[in-house]
Amino acid sequence: IYICMIVLLCGLTLIGGAYKSVNESEKITSQGHQATAYITRVSEYEVYDNDGNISDARDIYIKYEINGVSYKNMIKKAYMYASEHDIGKPVEIYYDGNDPNIISVPDDVKSKVSVKLPLGIVISAIPIVVFLFFTIKYFAQKKPQTENQESDF
Repeated sequence: IYICMIVLLCGLTLIGGAYKSVNESEKITSQGHQATAYITRVSEYEVYDNDGNISDARDIYIKYEINGVSYKNMIKKAYMYASEHDIGKPVEIYYDGNDPNIISVPDDVKSKVSVKLPLGIVISAIPIVVFLFFTIKYFAQKKPQTENQESDF
């Protein structure tokens, strides 16, 4: 049961991460300050976790102009796809009216949610299904024992 709880918490964490991404993005996009940024560089690299597993990651560097002032920013460990071939391509961004360095990239948020949310739901469902299976199995075995007892009437 402890393993089920840990797996459930992992799934709920992924769902929470997707919700957090959407919530943070909506705070910025609700201000309505939209701009077009251009990809200036894409840096792809491998990341090693604590277990020694390798995964690919990419940072996307963008440049945009707001009220005649040029800004540079980086989408760290981007979920949206971009490669060296995409340099110079436009990317829709939203920025904070008080600080244009704080941005939201709708394409990255959509990609992040499309990965984290379904994965979180599936991972959360596994321990729930296992728990329900064993609970139903347990009560199904208990029920025939009480029905098979004959009365002395």
